[in-house]
Amino acid sequence: MNILAVDTTGSNLNVLALKNGESFFYARKDAAKQHSVYIYDAVDEVLKKSGLNKKEIDIIASVTGPGSFTGIRIGVCAVKALCFALNKKCAALTSLKIAAYYEKEGITVPVISAGRGNCYYGAFNNGGEIFTPRFGTLEEAEKTASELKGSVLWYDENDARYESAFRAAVTEAVNSPIEAVKLTPLYLRLSQAEREAECK
Repeated sequence: MNILAVDTTGSNLNVLALKNGESFFYARKDAAKQHSVYIYDAVDEVLKKSGLNKKEIDIIASVTGPGSFTGIRIGVCAVKALCFALNKKCAALTSLKIAAYYEKEGITVPVISAGRGNCYYGAFNNGGEIFTPRFGTLEEAEKTASELKGSVLWYDENDARYESAFRAAVTEAVNSPIEAVKLTPLYLRLSQAEREAECK
């Protein structure tokens, strides 16, 4: 199976191609607020590395969140556009699922900072999701880890384990393909603009 996967939920632009089990990875560091500028060139570059053309892709995966509101929207929209253009199905996965593959054994509570003492977090047991991603305080995430007798695992897309974790999470996600029209961003809280509007 030939797979293309995109992750724009953080400050980096990450694109992965899997060609019959062999992986080809592209990362542009510090691409925040510029994902839309580079994403299609990044896709072309990773496909060139793999020797695949777009028509040879069987399925396209998108990391739908949690993370940067703008980044999530760009990645999901780009994947949907490619799926519609190429008549391909897609797959969805979360950034927390990627983090769960940093340390797949045991119970882990992956955490992504959301600023001001808040975070996005989930819980996994040997890589299997215990509950869907949540938005809360770091204290709540730490309490959850304690109650589950697990450990907090900070997600960092610059971690040396990221590429292999991304590949593992994508490989699992494509086992549950969906139609592109059903691919939606995973937003766990209102955007900054929406929060500011509520205060007026």
